[in-house]
Formats: sequence, C-alpha cells, structure tokens
Amino acid sequence: MDQAVADVVKEIEEEKALGRISGVSVFRNMLNQPALMSVSSVNAQPQESGDGFSSFTIDLPRPLLAVKTLEMLTCNMPLCTQNIPDTACAFWYYRLSLYSGKYPNANNLFFIRLLPSYYRREFIREDVSFGFNQTFNGYTDLAAQLALACAGDLAQENWGALDNTFNPPPPAPQLVFPPYYRIQYMKDEALIRYNGDINKFQFAGNQGLPLSERDPQLVAVNWTAVGVFAIDDQVKSPTYIQGEGFIVYYCLVANTGEALPVYPREYNTYWSRAYGFEGVANYSSTTAYKTGQFVSDGSDLYQAIANTFGSSPPSGNWSQVTAAPEFPPVYQYLVAGPTDPDVAFMQGTGQRKWSEYALFEQGDNVIHNGVVYNASKQNLGNEPFPVPNATDNAYSASVQYEVGDYVFYTSKYYINVSASKGIAPTGGFTNNANWNTIVYDIARTTYQAGDIVYYPSGYTDIAFFKCLISFPPANSLTGTDVRFGLNPYWQATYWATGTAVAQVPYVGLAAISAALDMVDDYSGVTHFPYPEGIPPQPFSPNPKRLLNSILGFTWNGKFNPDALSIIYDPVTLTGNTTTSQLLNRIRPLPVYYQGGPPALLGYDPTSTQDTFVFSANGYAVLVYSSIINVYATIAGAKTLDTQRNTNLIGTMTAAAGNLGIAYAAAFIDTPLDQYEGDIYNITFDFTDEFGEPYPFTNNAAVSMTFRMRYKSDD
Repeated sequence: MDQAVADVVKEIEEEKALGRISGVSVFRNMLNQPALMSVSSVNAQPQESGDGFSSFTIDLPRPLLAVKTLEMLTCNMPLCTQNIPDTACAFWYYRLSLYSGKYPNANNLFFIRLLPSYYRREFIREDVSFGFNQTFNGYTDLAAQLALACAGDLAQENWGALDNTFNPPPPAPQLVFPPYYRIQYMKDEALIRYNGDINKFQFAGNQGLPLSERDPQLVAVNWTAVGVFAIDDQVKSPTYIQGEGFIVYYCLVANTGEALPVYPREYNTYWSRAYGFEGVANYSSTTAYKTGQFVSDGSDLYQAIANTFGSSPPSGNWSQVTAAPEFPPVYQYLVAGPTDPDVAFMQGTGQRKWSEYALFEQGDNVIHNGVVYNASKQNLGNEPFPVPNATDNAYSASVQYEVGDYVFYTSKYYINVSASKGIAPTGGFTNNANWNTIVYDIARTTYQAGDIVYYPSGYTDIAFFKCLISFPPANSLTGTDVRFGLNPYWQATYWATGTAVAQVPYVGLAAISAALDMVDDYSGVTHFPYPEGIPPQPFSPNPKRLLNSILGFTWNGKFNPDALSIIYDPVTLTGNTTTSQLLNRIRPLPVYYQGGPPALLGYDPTSTQDTFVFSANGYAVLVYSSIINVYATIAGAKTLDTQRNTNLIGTMTAAAGNLGIAYAAAFIDTPLDQYEGDIYNITFDFTDEFGEPYPFTNNAAVSMTFRMRYKSDD
C-alpha cells in the first residue's frame, strides 16, 4: 500500500513538472484536497456533561492541505429553543415613592421575571403558581405566564416561607440562615397585560387602578401590643427590618395586640403582608428633615413644609397629610431600559449601594466606594465618608501609625502627621510633631477638600464633617444649614463605618435567585439551595435587551435622574424636550403646563393624567434571534464584526414573523482567502445578533457544507 501511494505521488509530481495541471485533479482527494466538505455537530468532539451547546469542535478525519480559499455554501440547523433568551427574562420598572424615593435609583427599581426555561418544575412546589419562560405560540400564551409572574415570585415565596428561628437538634445539620436580602419584587403590585384591541402589551402600576379608586394615603399606623385592630386594618412593624424597612401588614382576623409574623414570613393567623405599601418612619427629634419629607406620629402622617430640626409635628414646619382628592399619587412608575446602569447592577450579584436619590432609614447598611456603612439616622442625599470611632481607632502604643491615620485618645480624635510608634498625642488641643487634633477651629481658613473635622457642638449625634471646598471661610461650619446638606463647604456624616460586609443586603437578582429559588424542607430542616448546581437567573452583564424591549417597551433607559426633580412639583414646559419626553413616560403623569399653571392646582380623578397604564411603544417580537452568526477558527482575523469579533464565517438570516422562526438560510457567499493554510480541526461558535451565545439542545444536529479551492487550481 505504501508503495502504491508513493507511485501516485511520483506520478503527480511528474505531471506537475510537465505543466499538466489537469492530471493533478484526478488524485486530489487522495491528497486531502476535496472540492466540497460537509461537517456535522454529530461528529464533534465529546463535550462535558450538559443538555446543549453553542459551540463545537470537529477534528477532520483527513486534514485539508494547502487551502487557498474557502466558502460556506449551506448551514442547516433546527431552531429548537424558547422564544425569549433566558438572559432577558426580567422586566424592570421604577416605583417612585413620595416617601422613600422620588427619583429613580437602585433602591426603587423593581423586577417582574419569568423563571428560566431550564428550571425543573418537579423541584418547585406549586410550580403552576409562577411564570416560566417557554416556547410561546402567541401573545396570549405569554400573557398568561406574565400574569403568574406578576402575582408571585419564587424567591419571594421561598424567603417568606423560611423560618429563621429553627435550630434542629443533633444529628440534623445546624444550618446558617441566609444573609439579608432586599428582594425588589412587589407581589400583586404591578401588572403586565396584553391588550388585544391594540395588539400590544401594557404595564400598569398599582394594577392599573385610577387615582379615584385608591386611597392615596401612605400607611402611618403603628402596631402595638395593646392595639385593637379590625379586619383590613393596615399597620406597620414597630421596628425597622434591615433590607426591607418598616413592613406593612393588613389584618385578617380582628384582634387585640396579636403579634405580627416573624420576618421573613409573610403571614400568620392574624396578619398578612401588604406588599403594595411601605411604612413611614416615626418622627425623631435628632433627625434633620428636608422640605418634602414625611414622618408619622403613629396615627397621623405629616410632611415637612420647611427644613426642620427638633420641631415635632404638629407645628408650623409640618403639614398634616389627608386623603384629599387633590393629593398627588403616592406612587408613580417608570419602565426602565437596558442602558440604565441601575438595571445592570440589579441583575447581577451586588449588595445594596448608596445613592444620592434614595432615602435611608436608621440602621440601613450599604456599600459605598468599597466601604461598608451603617446609617446612624434617617437621611437623604448624605454621602457616606469614612470617619474614626472610639473603638476601632483607640490609640495603641504597639501600633505603627502612618500619615493620615486617625486615633482616639484621652476623649479626643487626632490625625497622624508624621509616622510614629509609641508616641502618644499630647492629650491637649495643641498640635505636636506627630499628631494634630481634628477638632474644628472656627477661625481657620486653610482646610482642604477632603479634610475631616470633629465638631459636636449643637449637633445631636452628628460629630464629623468633611470639607467639600478648599479654603472655606472662617466660622463657616456653625450655621444650621449644614444639617440639611445645604452648606457649600461642609458635609455632615450620617453614617458610621465598621459594619460587616455580610450584613449588607443582597439586591442582585442573580445572587438572590441562586440562594432562594431552589429551597426544600424535609425532616424539619430547611435546605438551601437545594438541589445544588442549578444555575440561577442568568443575565447579561452589559444588557442590550430586557424583557421590557422584547415586549415592545423600546426606550433605551438613558436619562439624567435630576430631570425628574420636578416630578411632584407643577412646572411649565414648552416644546419637545428631553425632560418632557421623560415626564411623558411617568405613570400617572406629573403635572406640567405649556403656559402658566392655573390659580387652583389639583389632581382630577377623571383626567387621563391619572392613568396608571403605560402602553408599549412597539409590538412584542417573540423571536429569539433574527439572525445567527457562525464563527469558525478557519476564518481567523480575515473577518470582523462590529462587536470586534473575528472568525466570522457566515451570517444566517432567520426568515421569521414576529411569533416564530420558519427557517434559516446562508447569507455570506464570499470566498475567504486562506493563503495556502492547512486545516486539521475547526471550532464553530454560534451567537445571536446581540453577541450572546445561541443555544442548541443536544438533539439538534447542525450541519454545514463548505467549498474549498487550492493553490493547485491556479
């Protein structure tokens, strides 16, 4: 056999020497130079355990030698997948509150989600109660699953069913209860529905009820152990729950002082959690309130009409809020978009972060610039910054201190100005060679931006201030405006450092779903997550699409939160501006005028202004992908797409209506120059038009045909 091959090679060489190229073609196949080649995923290298693939590698049984050009002729693939990518199963919206957040921020961004298509229903109790991602035959099929998703969320239900008081006796495992979570889901609060008359989906906050049919009052009643409560009475928890706030419950059975459910349980015999409302904190004499903030005195609700400190309601600085028809809506809604950075953050695994647009209650824990902070009192817009404390910064003679280190010594705070060890501050207010006191000097004007000073006089529980602008005027810190964040030179701290990272609530949907979606309880012991190894709610870290856009809500979500500073204040707008476009997306609409506002301003319950419904901008497109990009290592850097990917070998156009895919056809037919390369194996990758992997289940056979040309063809 070897001699026969040698004879063939010799004959070919002789033919080439005589310039008889036609003779070479007779023996081309024996030299691994076929004109056509077909590859199939069925013949791919064995893959790791899994149910599907978006990439496979083929080891060619015979290498292709001296390939000059190649061209993909056909690509056939069954598109056996769901309509919606699992990475785009979450619908995001802002729930803007008169009390806790008038501006969009991560703390008032909420989700409604379809569970991923790969979640096994047999592992989920009452699986028919939750919306799943699946193959949808039409809008009404999808609407049915969305209705379930609006009525209950798996993580929320599991979290509420857990009992944080269990301590199973040996030999049962001593489980550690999960850390804090802030699940940004409001059960039965919002609705996504399909309107067949306009053939579009609609979003409705507060289930679409107009203002005239709702009580616009924020909840202000405290639960007490001696309180007498009737059915449907609404109360708030007497203590603040980290990660949740003051939780509101409604009465199921008339009672006197029956205890509320033990958090995170949703209900007991007497009470059930009311997800659509939030509790308002009681007035505190040590908190500085800005104009517009709300407080409760346990039975009534008040709003500050001026910046106030130490003046309790009722007084001239407070106005009692009543459920009058002219009172603006408690909650307003804004559908989010994929370019919103809050959306990217809330889809991931992050923990609660500080925002200048959010109200934080005393006891809230956040992460800001990599540091963990605990709110020492209710505050709005007060940025955390690191400050020393008497415990963590107690002076020690055995510590090597560096420039900038703080210490607490003899009831005073100092900053190191010259590295030292074993040299204590003098204990007086005068500076020495190694330490300076940081007590505020009313006559000093040389402070630099970032300097921290200690000045407790006249400010209950506020002792530290940060310089915002270098060289502030003398005596610039003694005015009361610093309490309200109005001093241009100094900022008061309402935050303390030192809280453990584990006590900061998890807010990222991926992290929450990983811990709480798969939960089981057997032999009296709760196990989570169980079963192990099931991936959580997937997401794209740089989302280009959400369930929002798939359903036809096409706004990209790019805006300046400061543009919404007028959301509850009537203003005059003229023309088509970015601000007016943004306000037109709010439901119900804020009050604005093209001319001057009328003398008497009020909310008219019969006006279209008061609708809570927002119709999608476009029509829902229930197509996973309109094209499939095929990448192959044989293409190399000779091709490039706008996502800066090389190796593009072809783009398959998916001929489809807006409800499904009919077939796929090859689009690129330009030969690619290989410069006489030899090909031994090929790796193929498949993505959709957004650059995300396009999945195939293992029962799908992807086959492609290529045409090759060789140097010998010239």
